[in-house]
Amino acid sequence: MADRKAGNTRIALVGLTQREDTQAFGGAPVVVVNLANELSRRGVPVDVLIFTRRGVTEFPFPFDPKVTLHYLRARARGRLFSQLISHLLRIRPAVMLAIGTKANLLCAYATRMPGVRARFWASFHHNLSSEMSGWSARKRRRRIRLWRRILARAEGLIGVSRGVADDFVSETGIDAAKIRVVYNPIVTPGLEARAAEPVAHPWLTGTGPPVILGVGRLTGQKDFATLVSAFALVRGRRPCRLLIIGEGEEREHLEALAAMLGVTDGLDLAGFKPNPLPFMREARLLVMSSRWEGFGNVLVEALFCGTPVVSTDCPHGPREVLADGKLGRLVPVADPQALAEAIVEALDKAPDPPRLKARAADFSAARSVDGYLDAMGFAPSGVASRDC
Repeated sequence: MADRKAGNTRIALVGLTQREDTQAFGGAPVVVVNLANELSRRGVPVDVLIFTRRGVTEFPFPFDPKVTLHYLRARARGRLFSQLISHLLRIRPAVMLAIGTKANLLCAYATRMPGVRARFWASFHHNLSSEMSGWSARKRRRRIRLWRRILARAEGLIGVSRGVADDFVSETGIDAAKIRVVYNPIVTPGLEARAAEPVAHPWLTGTGPPVILGVGRLTGQKDFATLVSAFALVRGRRPCRLLIIGEGEEREHLEALAAMLGVTDGLDLAGFKPNPLPFMREARLLVMSSRWEGFGNVLVEALFCGTPVVSTDCPHGPREVLADGKLGRLVPVADPQALAEAIVEALDKAPDPPRLKARAADFSAARSVDGYLDAMGFAPSGVASRDC
C-alpha cells in the first residue's frame, strides 16, 4: 500500500507459460500480450513473468519493447516459487496479476513473504464447473478449498466473462462482491494490419466452394469431432470445405473420423498458424464447437474480420460475445445435427460485416485495460489510484 501512495504503478503479470519448444499456444498469450502492451502504451511499467524450463527456446511473443520479460526456468514448484520471490523483491511491483491456477497459488503464497508488498489480484479464465466435471467429491473439495485459500490472500478475482464469474461463485461460495468481470483485450491498434496480411492457402485465394473455418487447439475441449461430423452432414446438402487451424493430441482421431465419414477430401487440418486472422477474413464462416470456454477469443477475432460465426452455447462466453445469439447462431454442445443446421442457415444468409465489426469493438484492449485498472484501484491513466 505504501508503494502505491508513493506513486508506484508497476504491474507484474505472472504465469504466462511456455513449457515446450512450440509456437502452438492457446488464447492465454493473446490476452497477456495485449494487456501488457496496452498498459505499456499508457506509460505503466509492466513486467511479464514467464514460467518455462531450462533448455526451452524462448518464443518471441510480440510484446512492446518497453515491456520487461523475466523467464522463471524451473520444473519443481519450490524452485519456481523461490525464483518468483527473487524477481518480485527485485522489481517491486505495486500489483501482481496472476494468470493460471499455478500462478494464482504461487502469488497467494508470495504475499506472505517478507518484503513482498505487491497487492495480489487473481484472475480466472475458464469454467470451473466444467474443469471439475467427472472429478470425485474429494478432489472437487480440494480444488474449492484451494481457491478459497487463494482468494483469502487476494484483493479480488477478475473473471473474463459474467458466466465464468457466476459459475465460480456458485461452485466455491466465494462472495460475489470479491469478483470483477473484465472481458479479454482482443481488438488492438495493430489488429487491422494483422488481418490484412496475405493468406497462403489455395482454398482461400481462388474460386471454389465456401470454406468453413475452425480455429483452436485439437483437444477434447474444442470438440472438433462434432464440427467434422456436422461438416459431413452439411456437405451432403451443398458443396463446402472445412479448414481447421490448430494442433494437438486429437489430430489422429479427427483424421480417422473424417475418413470414416468420407469427407477427407474436403477437410484440411492445417496445423498451427501464428496469425489466423487472414484465414478468418477470407473464410465464409467461422464455427466454434467447444464443450466449454472462458470467453471465446476467436469469436471476437472473426467478428472483427466481418466474418459470420456459429458457436455452441457452451459455458461460458459465447452467449455474451454474440449478444444472446443476435450476432451468430448458438447451438447445443455436442449436437452435430443442430450445428449442421446452423451452418447451413449461416451459409445461406448474407453477412453484415459492419454490424459484426461494431460488436468486436466492444472488446478492445483499451476498454479491457480500463476495467483492469479500475479493479486494481488505479485511475484509467494508470498513473494515479482512485483513493490517493
